[in-house]
Amino acid sequence: MSDVRQRKSAPDAGAPEDKGGEAKDYETRLKEAGKKESKIGKVIKRSIVASVLLSIFTFMIWWGHLPMCVAVFIAQVMLFRELANVRYKGEKAKEVPLFRTVQWTWFVVAMFWTYGQSLTEFFRPMGAEVRYLTWTSFGLYWITFIITTLSLKKGYYKYQIGQLTWTAVCLGLIVGQLKSVVNNILNGMFWFVFPMTLVIFNDTSAYFCGLALGRKIFKFPFLPLSPNKTWEGFFGACVFTMLFAFFFPVFLVKFPALICPASTDATDFLKCEYHPIFLPATYDVPQRLVGLVGMQQVTLLPIQLHGVVFGIFASLVAPFGGFFASAIKRAYEIKDFDTLIPGHGGLMDRFDCQFLMQLCSSVHYATFVEVAVLTVPFVIKQLDQLSTDEQNQVLRYLKERLNA
Repeated sequence: MSDVRQRKSAPDAGAPEDKGGEAKDYETRLKEAGKKESKIGKVIKRSIVASVLLSIFTFMIWWGHLPMCVAVFIAQVMLFRELANVRYKGEKAKEVPLFRTVQWTWFVVAMFWTYGQSLTEFFRPMGAEVRYLTWTSFGLYWITFIITTLSLKKGYYKYQIGQLTWTAVCLGLIVGQLKSVVNNILNGMFWFVFPMTLVIFNDTSAYFCGLALGRKIFKFPFLPLSPNKTWEGFFGACVFTMLFAFFFPVFLVKFPALICPASTDATDFLKCEYHPIFLPATYDVPQRLVGLVGMQQVTLLPIQLHGVVFGIFASLVAPFGGFFASAIKRAYEIKDFDTLIPGHGGLMDRFDCQFLMQLCSSVHYATFVEVAVLTVPFVIKQLDQLSTDEQNQVLRYLKERLNA
């Protein structure tokens, strides 16, 4: 009996030696990782990298819509890689045939399905090829589905199904939701740049408001997922972001490159007829506020009023994208999704709040701004799908119409 008790009290033979006593929890490791680099050095590094990224981003804006869309596609590849790696287990993956191949094939199929039909508006369709894009996407889908099923290996079913489930989540987030980013760019850079700037401004404002007032008004913690966040920072940033969202559009509308939508002409985005939402309009001031503002009418850009709505969303809803990303990192005990950007982590660490914000911009535009009108690229796309006889009929109609 004494031997049995001795074996039970002894450490497991295969257990690793704990040189520091008890195992350090996730929070402790994060704090120690942050202490390795001084605060001043961290701020300098982050500022330099942010300046470089801002310069590249500005250049991409002036380059045009399609180059920016290409940049988004590249970012989607990198974001998918970062998220897919969160649940990657090398030792198991080596035993599973075509593990990485299947995962990336699903990504390619999803990208082709999502963007194949949309981008034809900006490239002259070639006969029946465009007509069968959807069928081609479907063919790639069922072929990949069969390959995935055949790759399932006995003894690894649970792991593989778990990976496939995670892959589906990644595709929905990275491919499905980020399609709204491309829509925003094509509708006009404003709908991409403005919401992105609001998220950055809100994050910065929350930091400084929390630094100045943190835990001086509200003593109870904000969210367990983000223990460094404070209620003062959250609500303070909300006020400043709404003010910024009201005035910032006045500056942005001065640049046609931000306002004009995409066109088949590479230079057309520098000149266009502004949408009424970007033109001054006169509004009657409510009688209750006339005494306060000292005027009965006020002239504003309609986009300023829309901007306040964007500011509210950027302050109260978009941050939860970051909180959810924090939950993922805590679940898998990682500090950052990647080390791609010095001082900032990976792309996912920078884009976590942007997903919801860009989707909000796309939905808001489609609901309250978009006008149901035909565009020249859309008409050309439809004409190219007609037969020669049908095109001649259209040509004759146009000649008669113009000569009338």
